[in-house]
Amino acid sequence: MVNDMDDTGFFAGGWWRSPSAPYNARVQEHVFTLAWFHANARPWNPYTGNADLLAALDAALGHYLSLQHSDGSFPEYNRNEHGLAPTGFGLGYLAKTLVILRATGALPTRQSQLSAALRRAMTWMLNPANRTVWQEPLHYSNQTASGLAGAAVALKLDPDPRSPRA
Repeated sequence: MVNDMDDTGFFAGGWWRSPSAPYNARVQEHVFTLAWFHANARPWNPYTGNADLLAALDAALGHYLSLQHSDGSFPEYNRNEHGLAPTGFGLGYLAKTLVILRATGALPTRQSQLSAALRRAMTWMLNPANRTVWQEPLHYSNQTASGLAGAAVALKLDPDPRSPRA
C-alpha cells in the first residue's frame, strides 16, 4: 500500500475502491491498516514502529482529512458529493485510527486534526434533518451503522462537552 501512494498521500494503486480517484475518501480507509501495522508487534509483522510506515500514515491521513467538506461529510463518486458511505465508514476507520495513535503517542498533531474531523463528521451525520443519512426507507444500514459505531468510539475518546455525562 505504501509503495502505491503518490506524493499527496493518496493510495494511488487502484486496488481497493472504484473510482480510484484522489477525491474518493473510501480509498483512504486503509489509514487504519497502516496504523494497525505500525502499532502491533507480531512475529510476522516487520513494520511495528517503522518510521517510514509512520511517515506514510501521516501523509495518507493528511490526504484523507483534506477531502472532508466544511460540513463534515466526505466524497466518494465526485469531489462535491456529501456521501453517507464515505462519511459513515470514515467515522469508523478514523476513530479506530485515532485510538491507535493515542495509545502509541504517535503523530500528536494528526491526533488533534482527527479529533476535530471526527467532531465535524459526527455533526453532519447525527443531524436528524440530514436526509442523505436519515433516508426513509433507509437503503444501506451498514453505512449508517458504521457511522453510529464510529461516533460512539469518537465520543468515548472526546466526550461532547455539552453532554450531561461529559
